[in-house]
Amino acid sequence: MAYCGHCGKYVKDGTEICPECGCPVTSQNSQEAKAETQGLSDKQKKIIAFAVVILAGLFAAFWFFVESYDPTSGYEEQQKSIQEEIERLRPLTDDISKSSEELKKYADELLAEAGSMDY
Repeated sequence: MAYCGHCGKYVKDGTEICPECGCPVTSQNSQEAKAETQGLSDKQKKIIAFAVVILAGLFAAFWFFVESYDPTSGYEEQQKSIQEEIERLRPLTDDISKSSEELKKYADELLAEAGSMDY
């Protein structure tokens, strides 16, 4: 029982040319022929190892990002900043409220005065 050294297909004993690929049949035993056709070259192994390392690194980076992400980070600082701004503006709002009350009183006085006038 022989196998083609090029394509690995079974060929009958004594066959000189492979009926599948047309290459000359060498005298290799079946295990060597299968190992040649099924094994990966060193370059392919290096490429696969490199791809595995890159994918592992990407996975680790993604996992780190997911674990370290906190959607509420900065929320407390932001709320504190807003409260400080409100306190800073409170005197202005108090002055505006006071002024609007004075204007309302003045408008009421003017309306009362205008209502008592004879035309």
